[in-house]
Amino acid sequence: MRTAIAILILPLLAACQSQNPYQAESLPMPPAPPGAATTFDRSAYPAAPRDYGRYRSWSWLDDRVPGGDQLADSVSAGLDQYGLRPALNGPGDVLVNARISQETRLR
Repeated sequence: MRTAIAILILPLLAACQSQNPYQAESLPMPPAPPGAATTFDRSAYPAAPRDYGRYRSWSWLDDRVPGGDQLADSVSAGLDQYGLRPALNGPGDVLVNARISQETRLR
């Protein structure tokens, strides 16, 4: 029984030892641009994570409530679910702008 298993597995092990038909070929890296050693490239690093917990209040952009009361109430209720309260005096931590449009399509 052992010899039968060994005879079946031996070709599989031999296949693992064969040469790799794929060869790594690549061009050399191009030279760095002038000034690369002295210039800090911010785009090479990810942006710092944003701390959304520090936002506490919101206000309308340019102190204009867009649309009607229904749109303003919907936006206020949505922001309230995230813990943002309307700013009492001055601009809030988040400035909000909304727009609503209606289309009538004819066939």
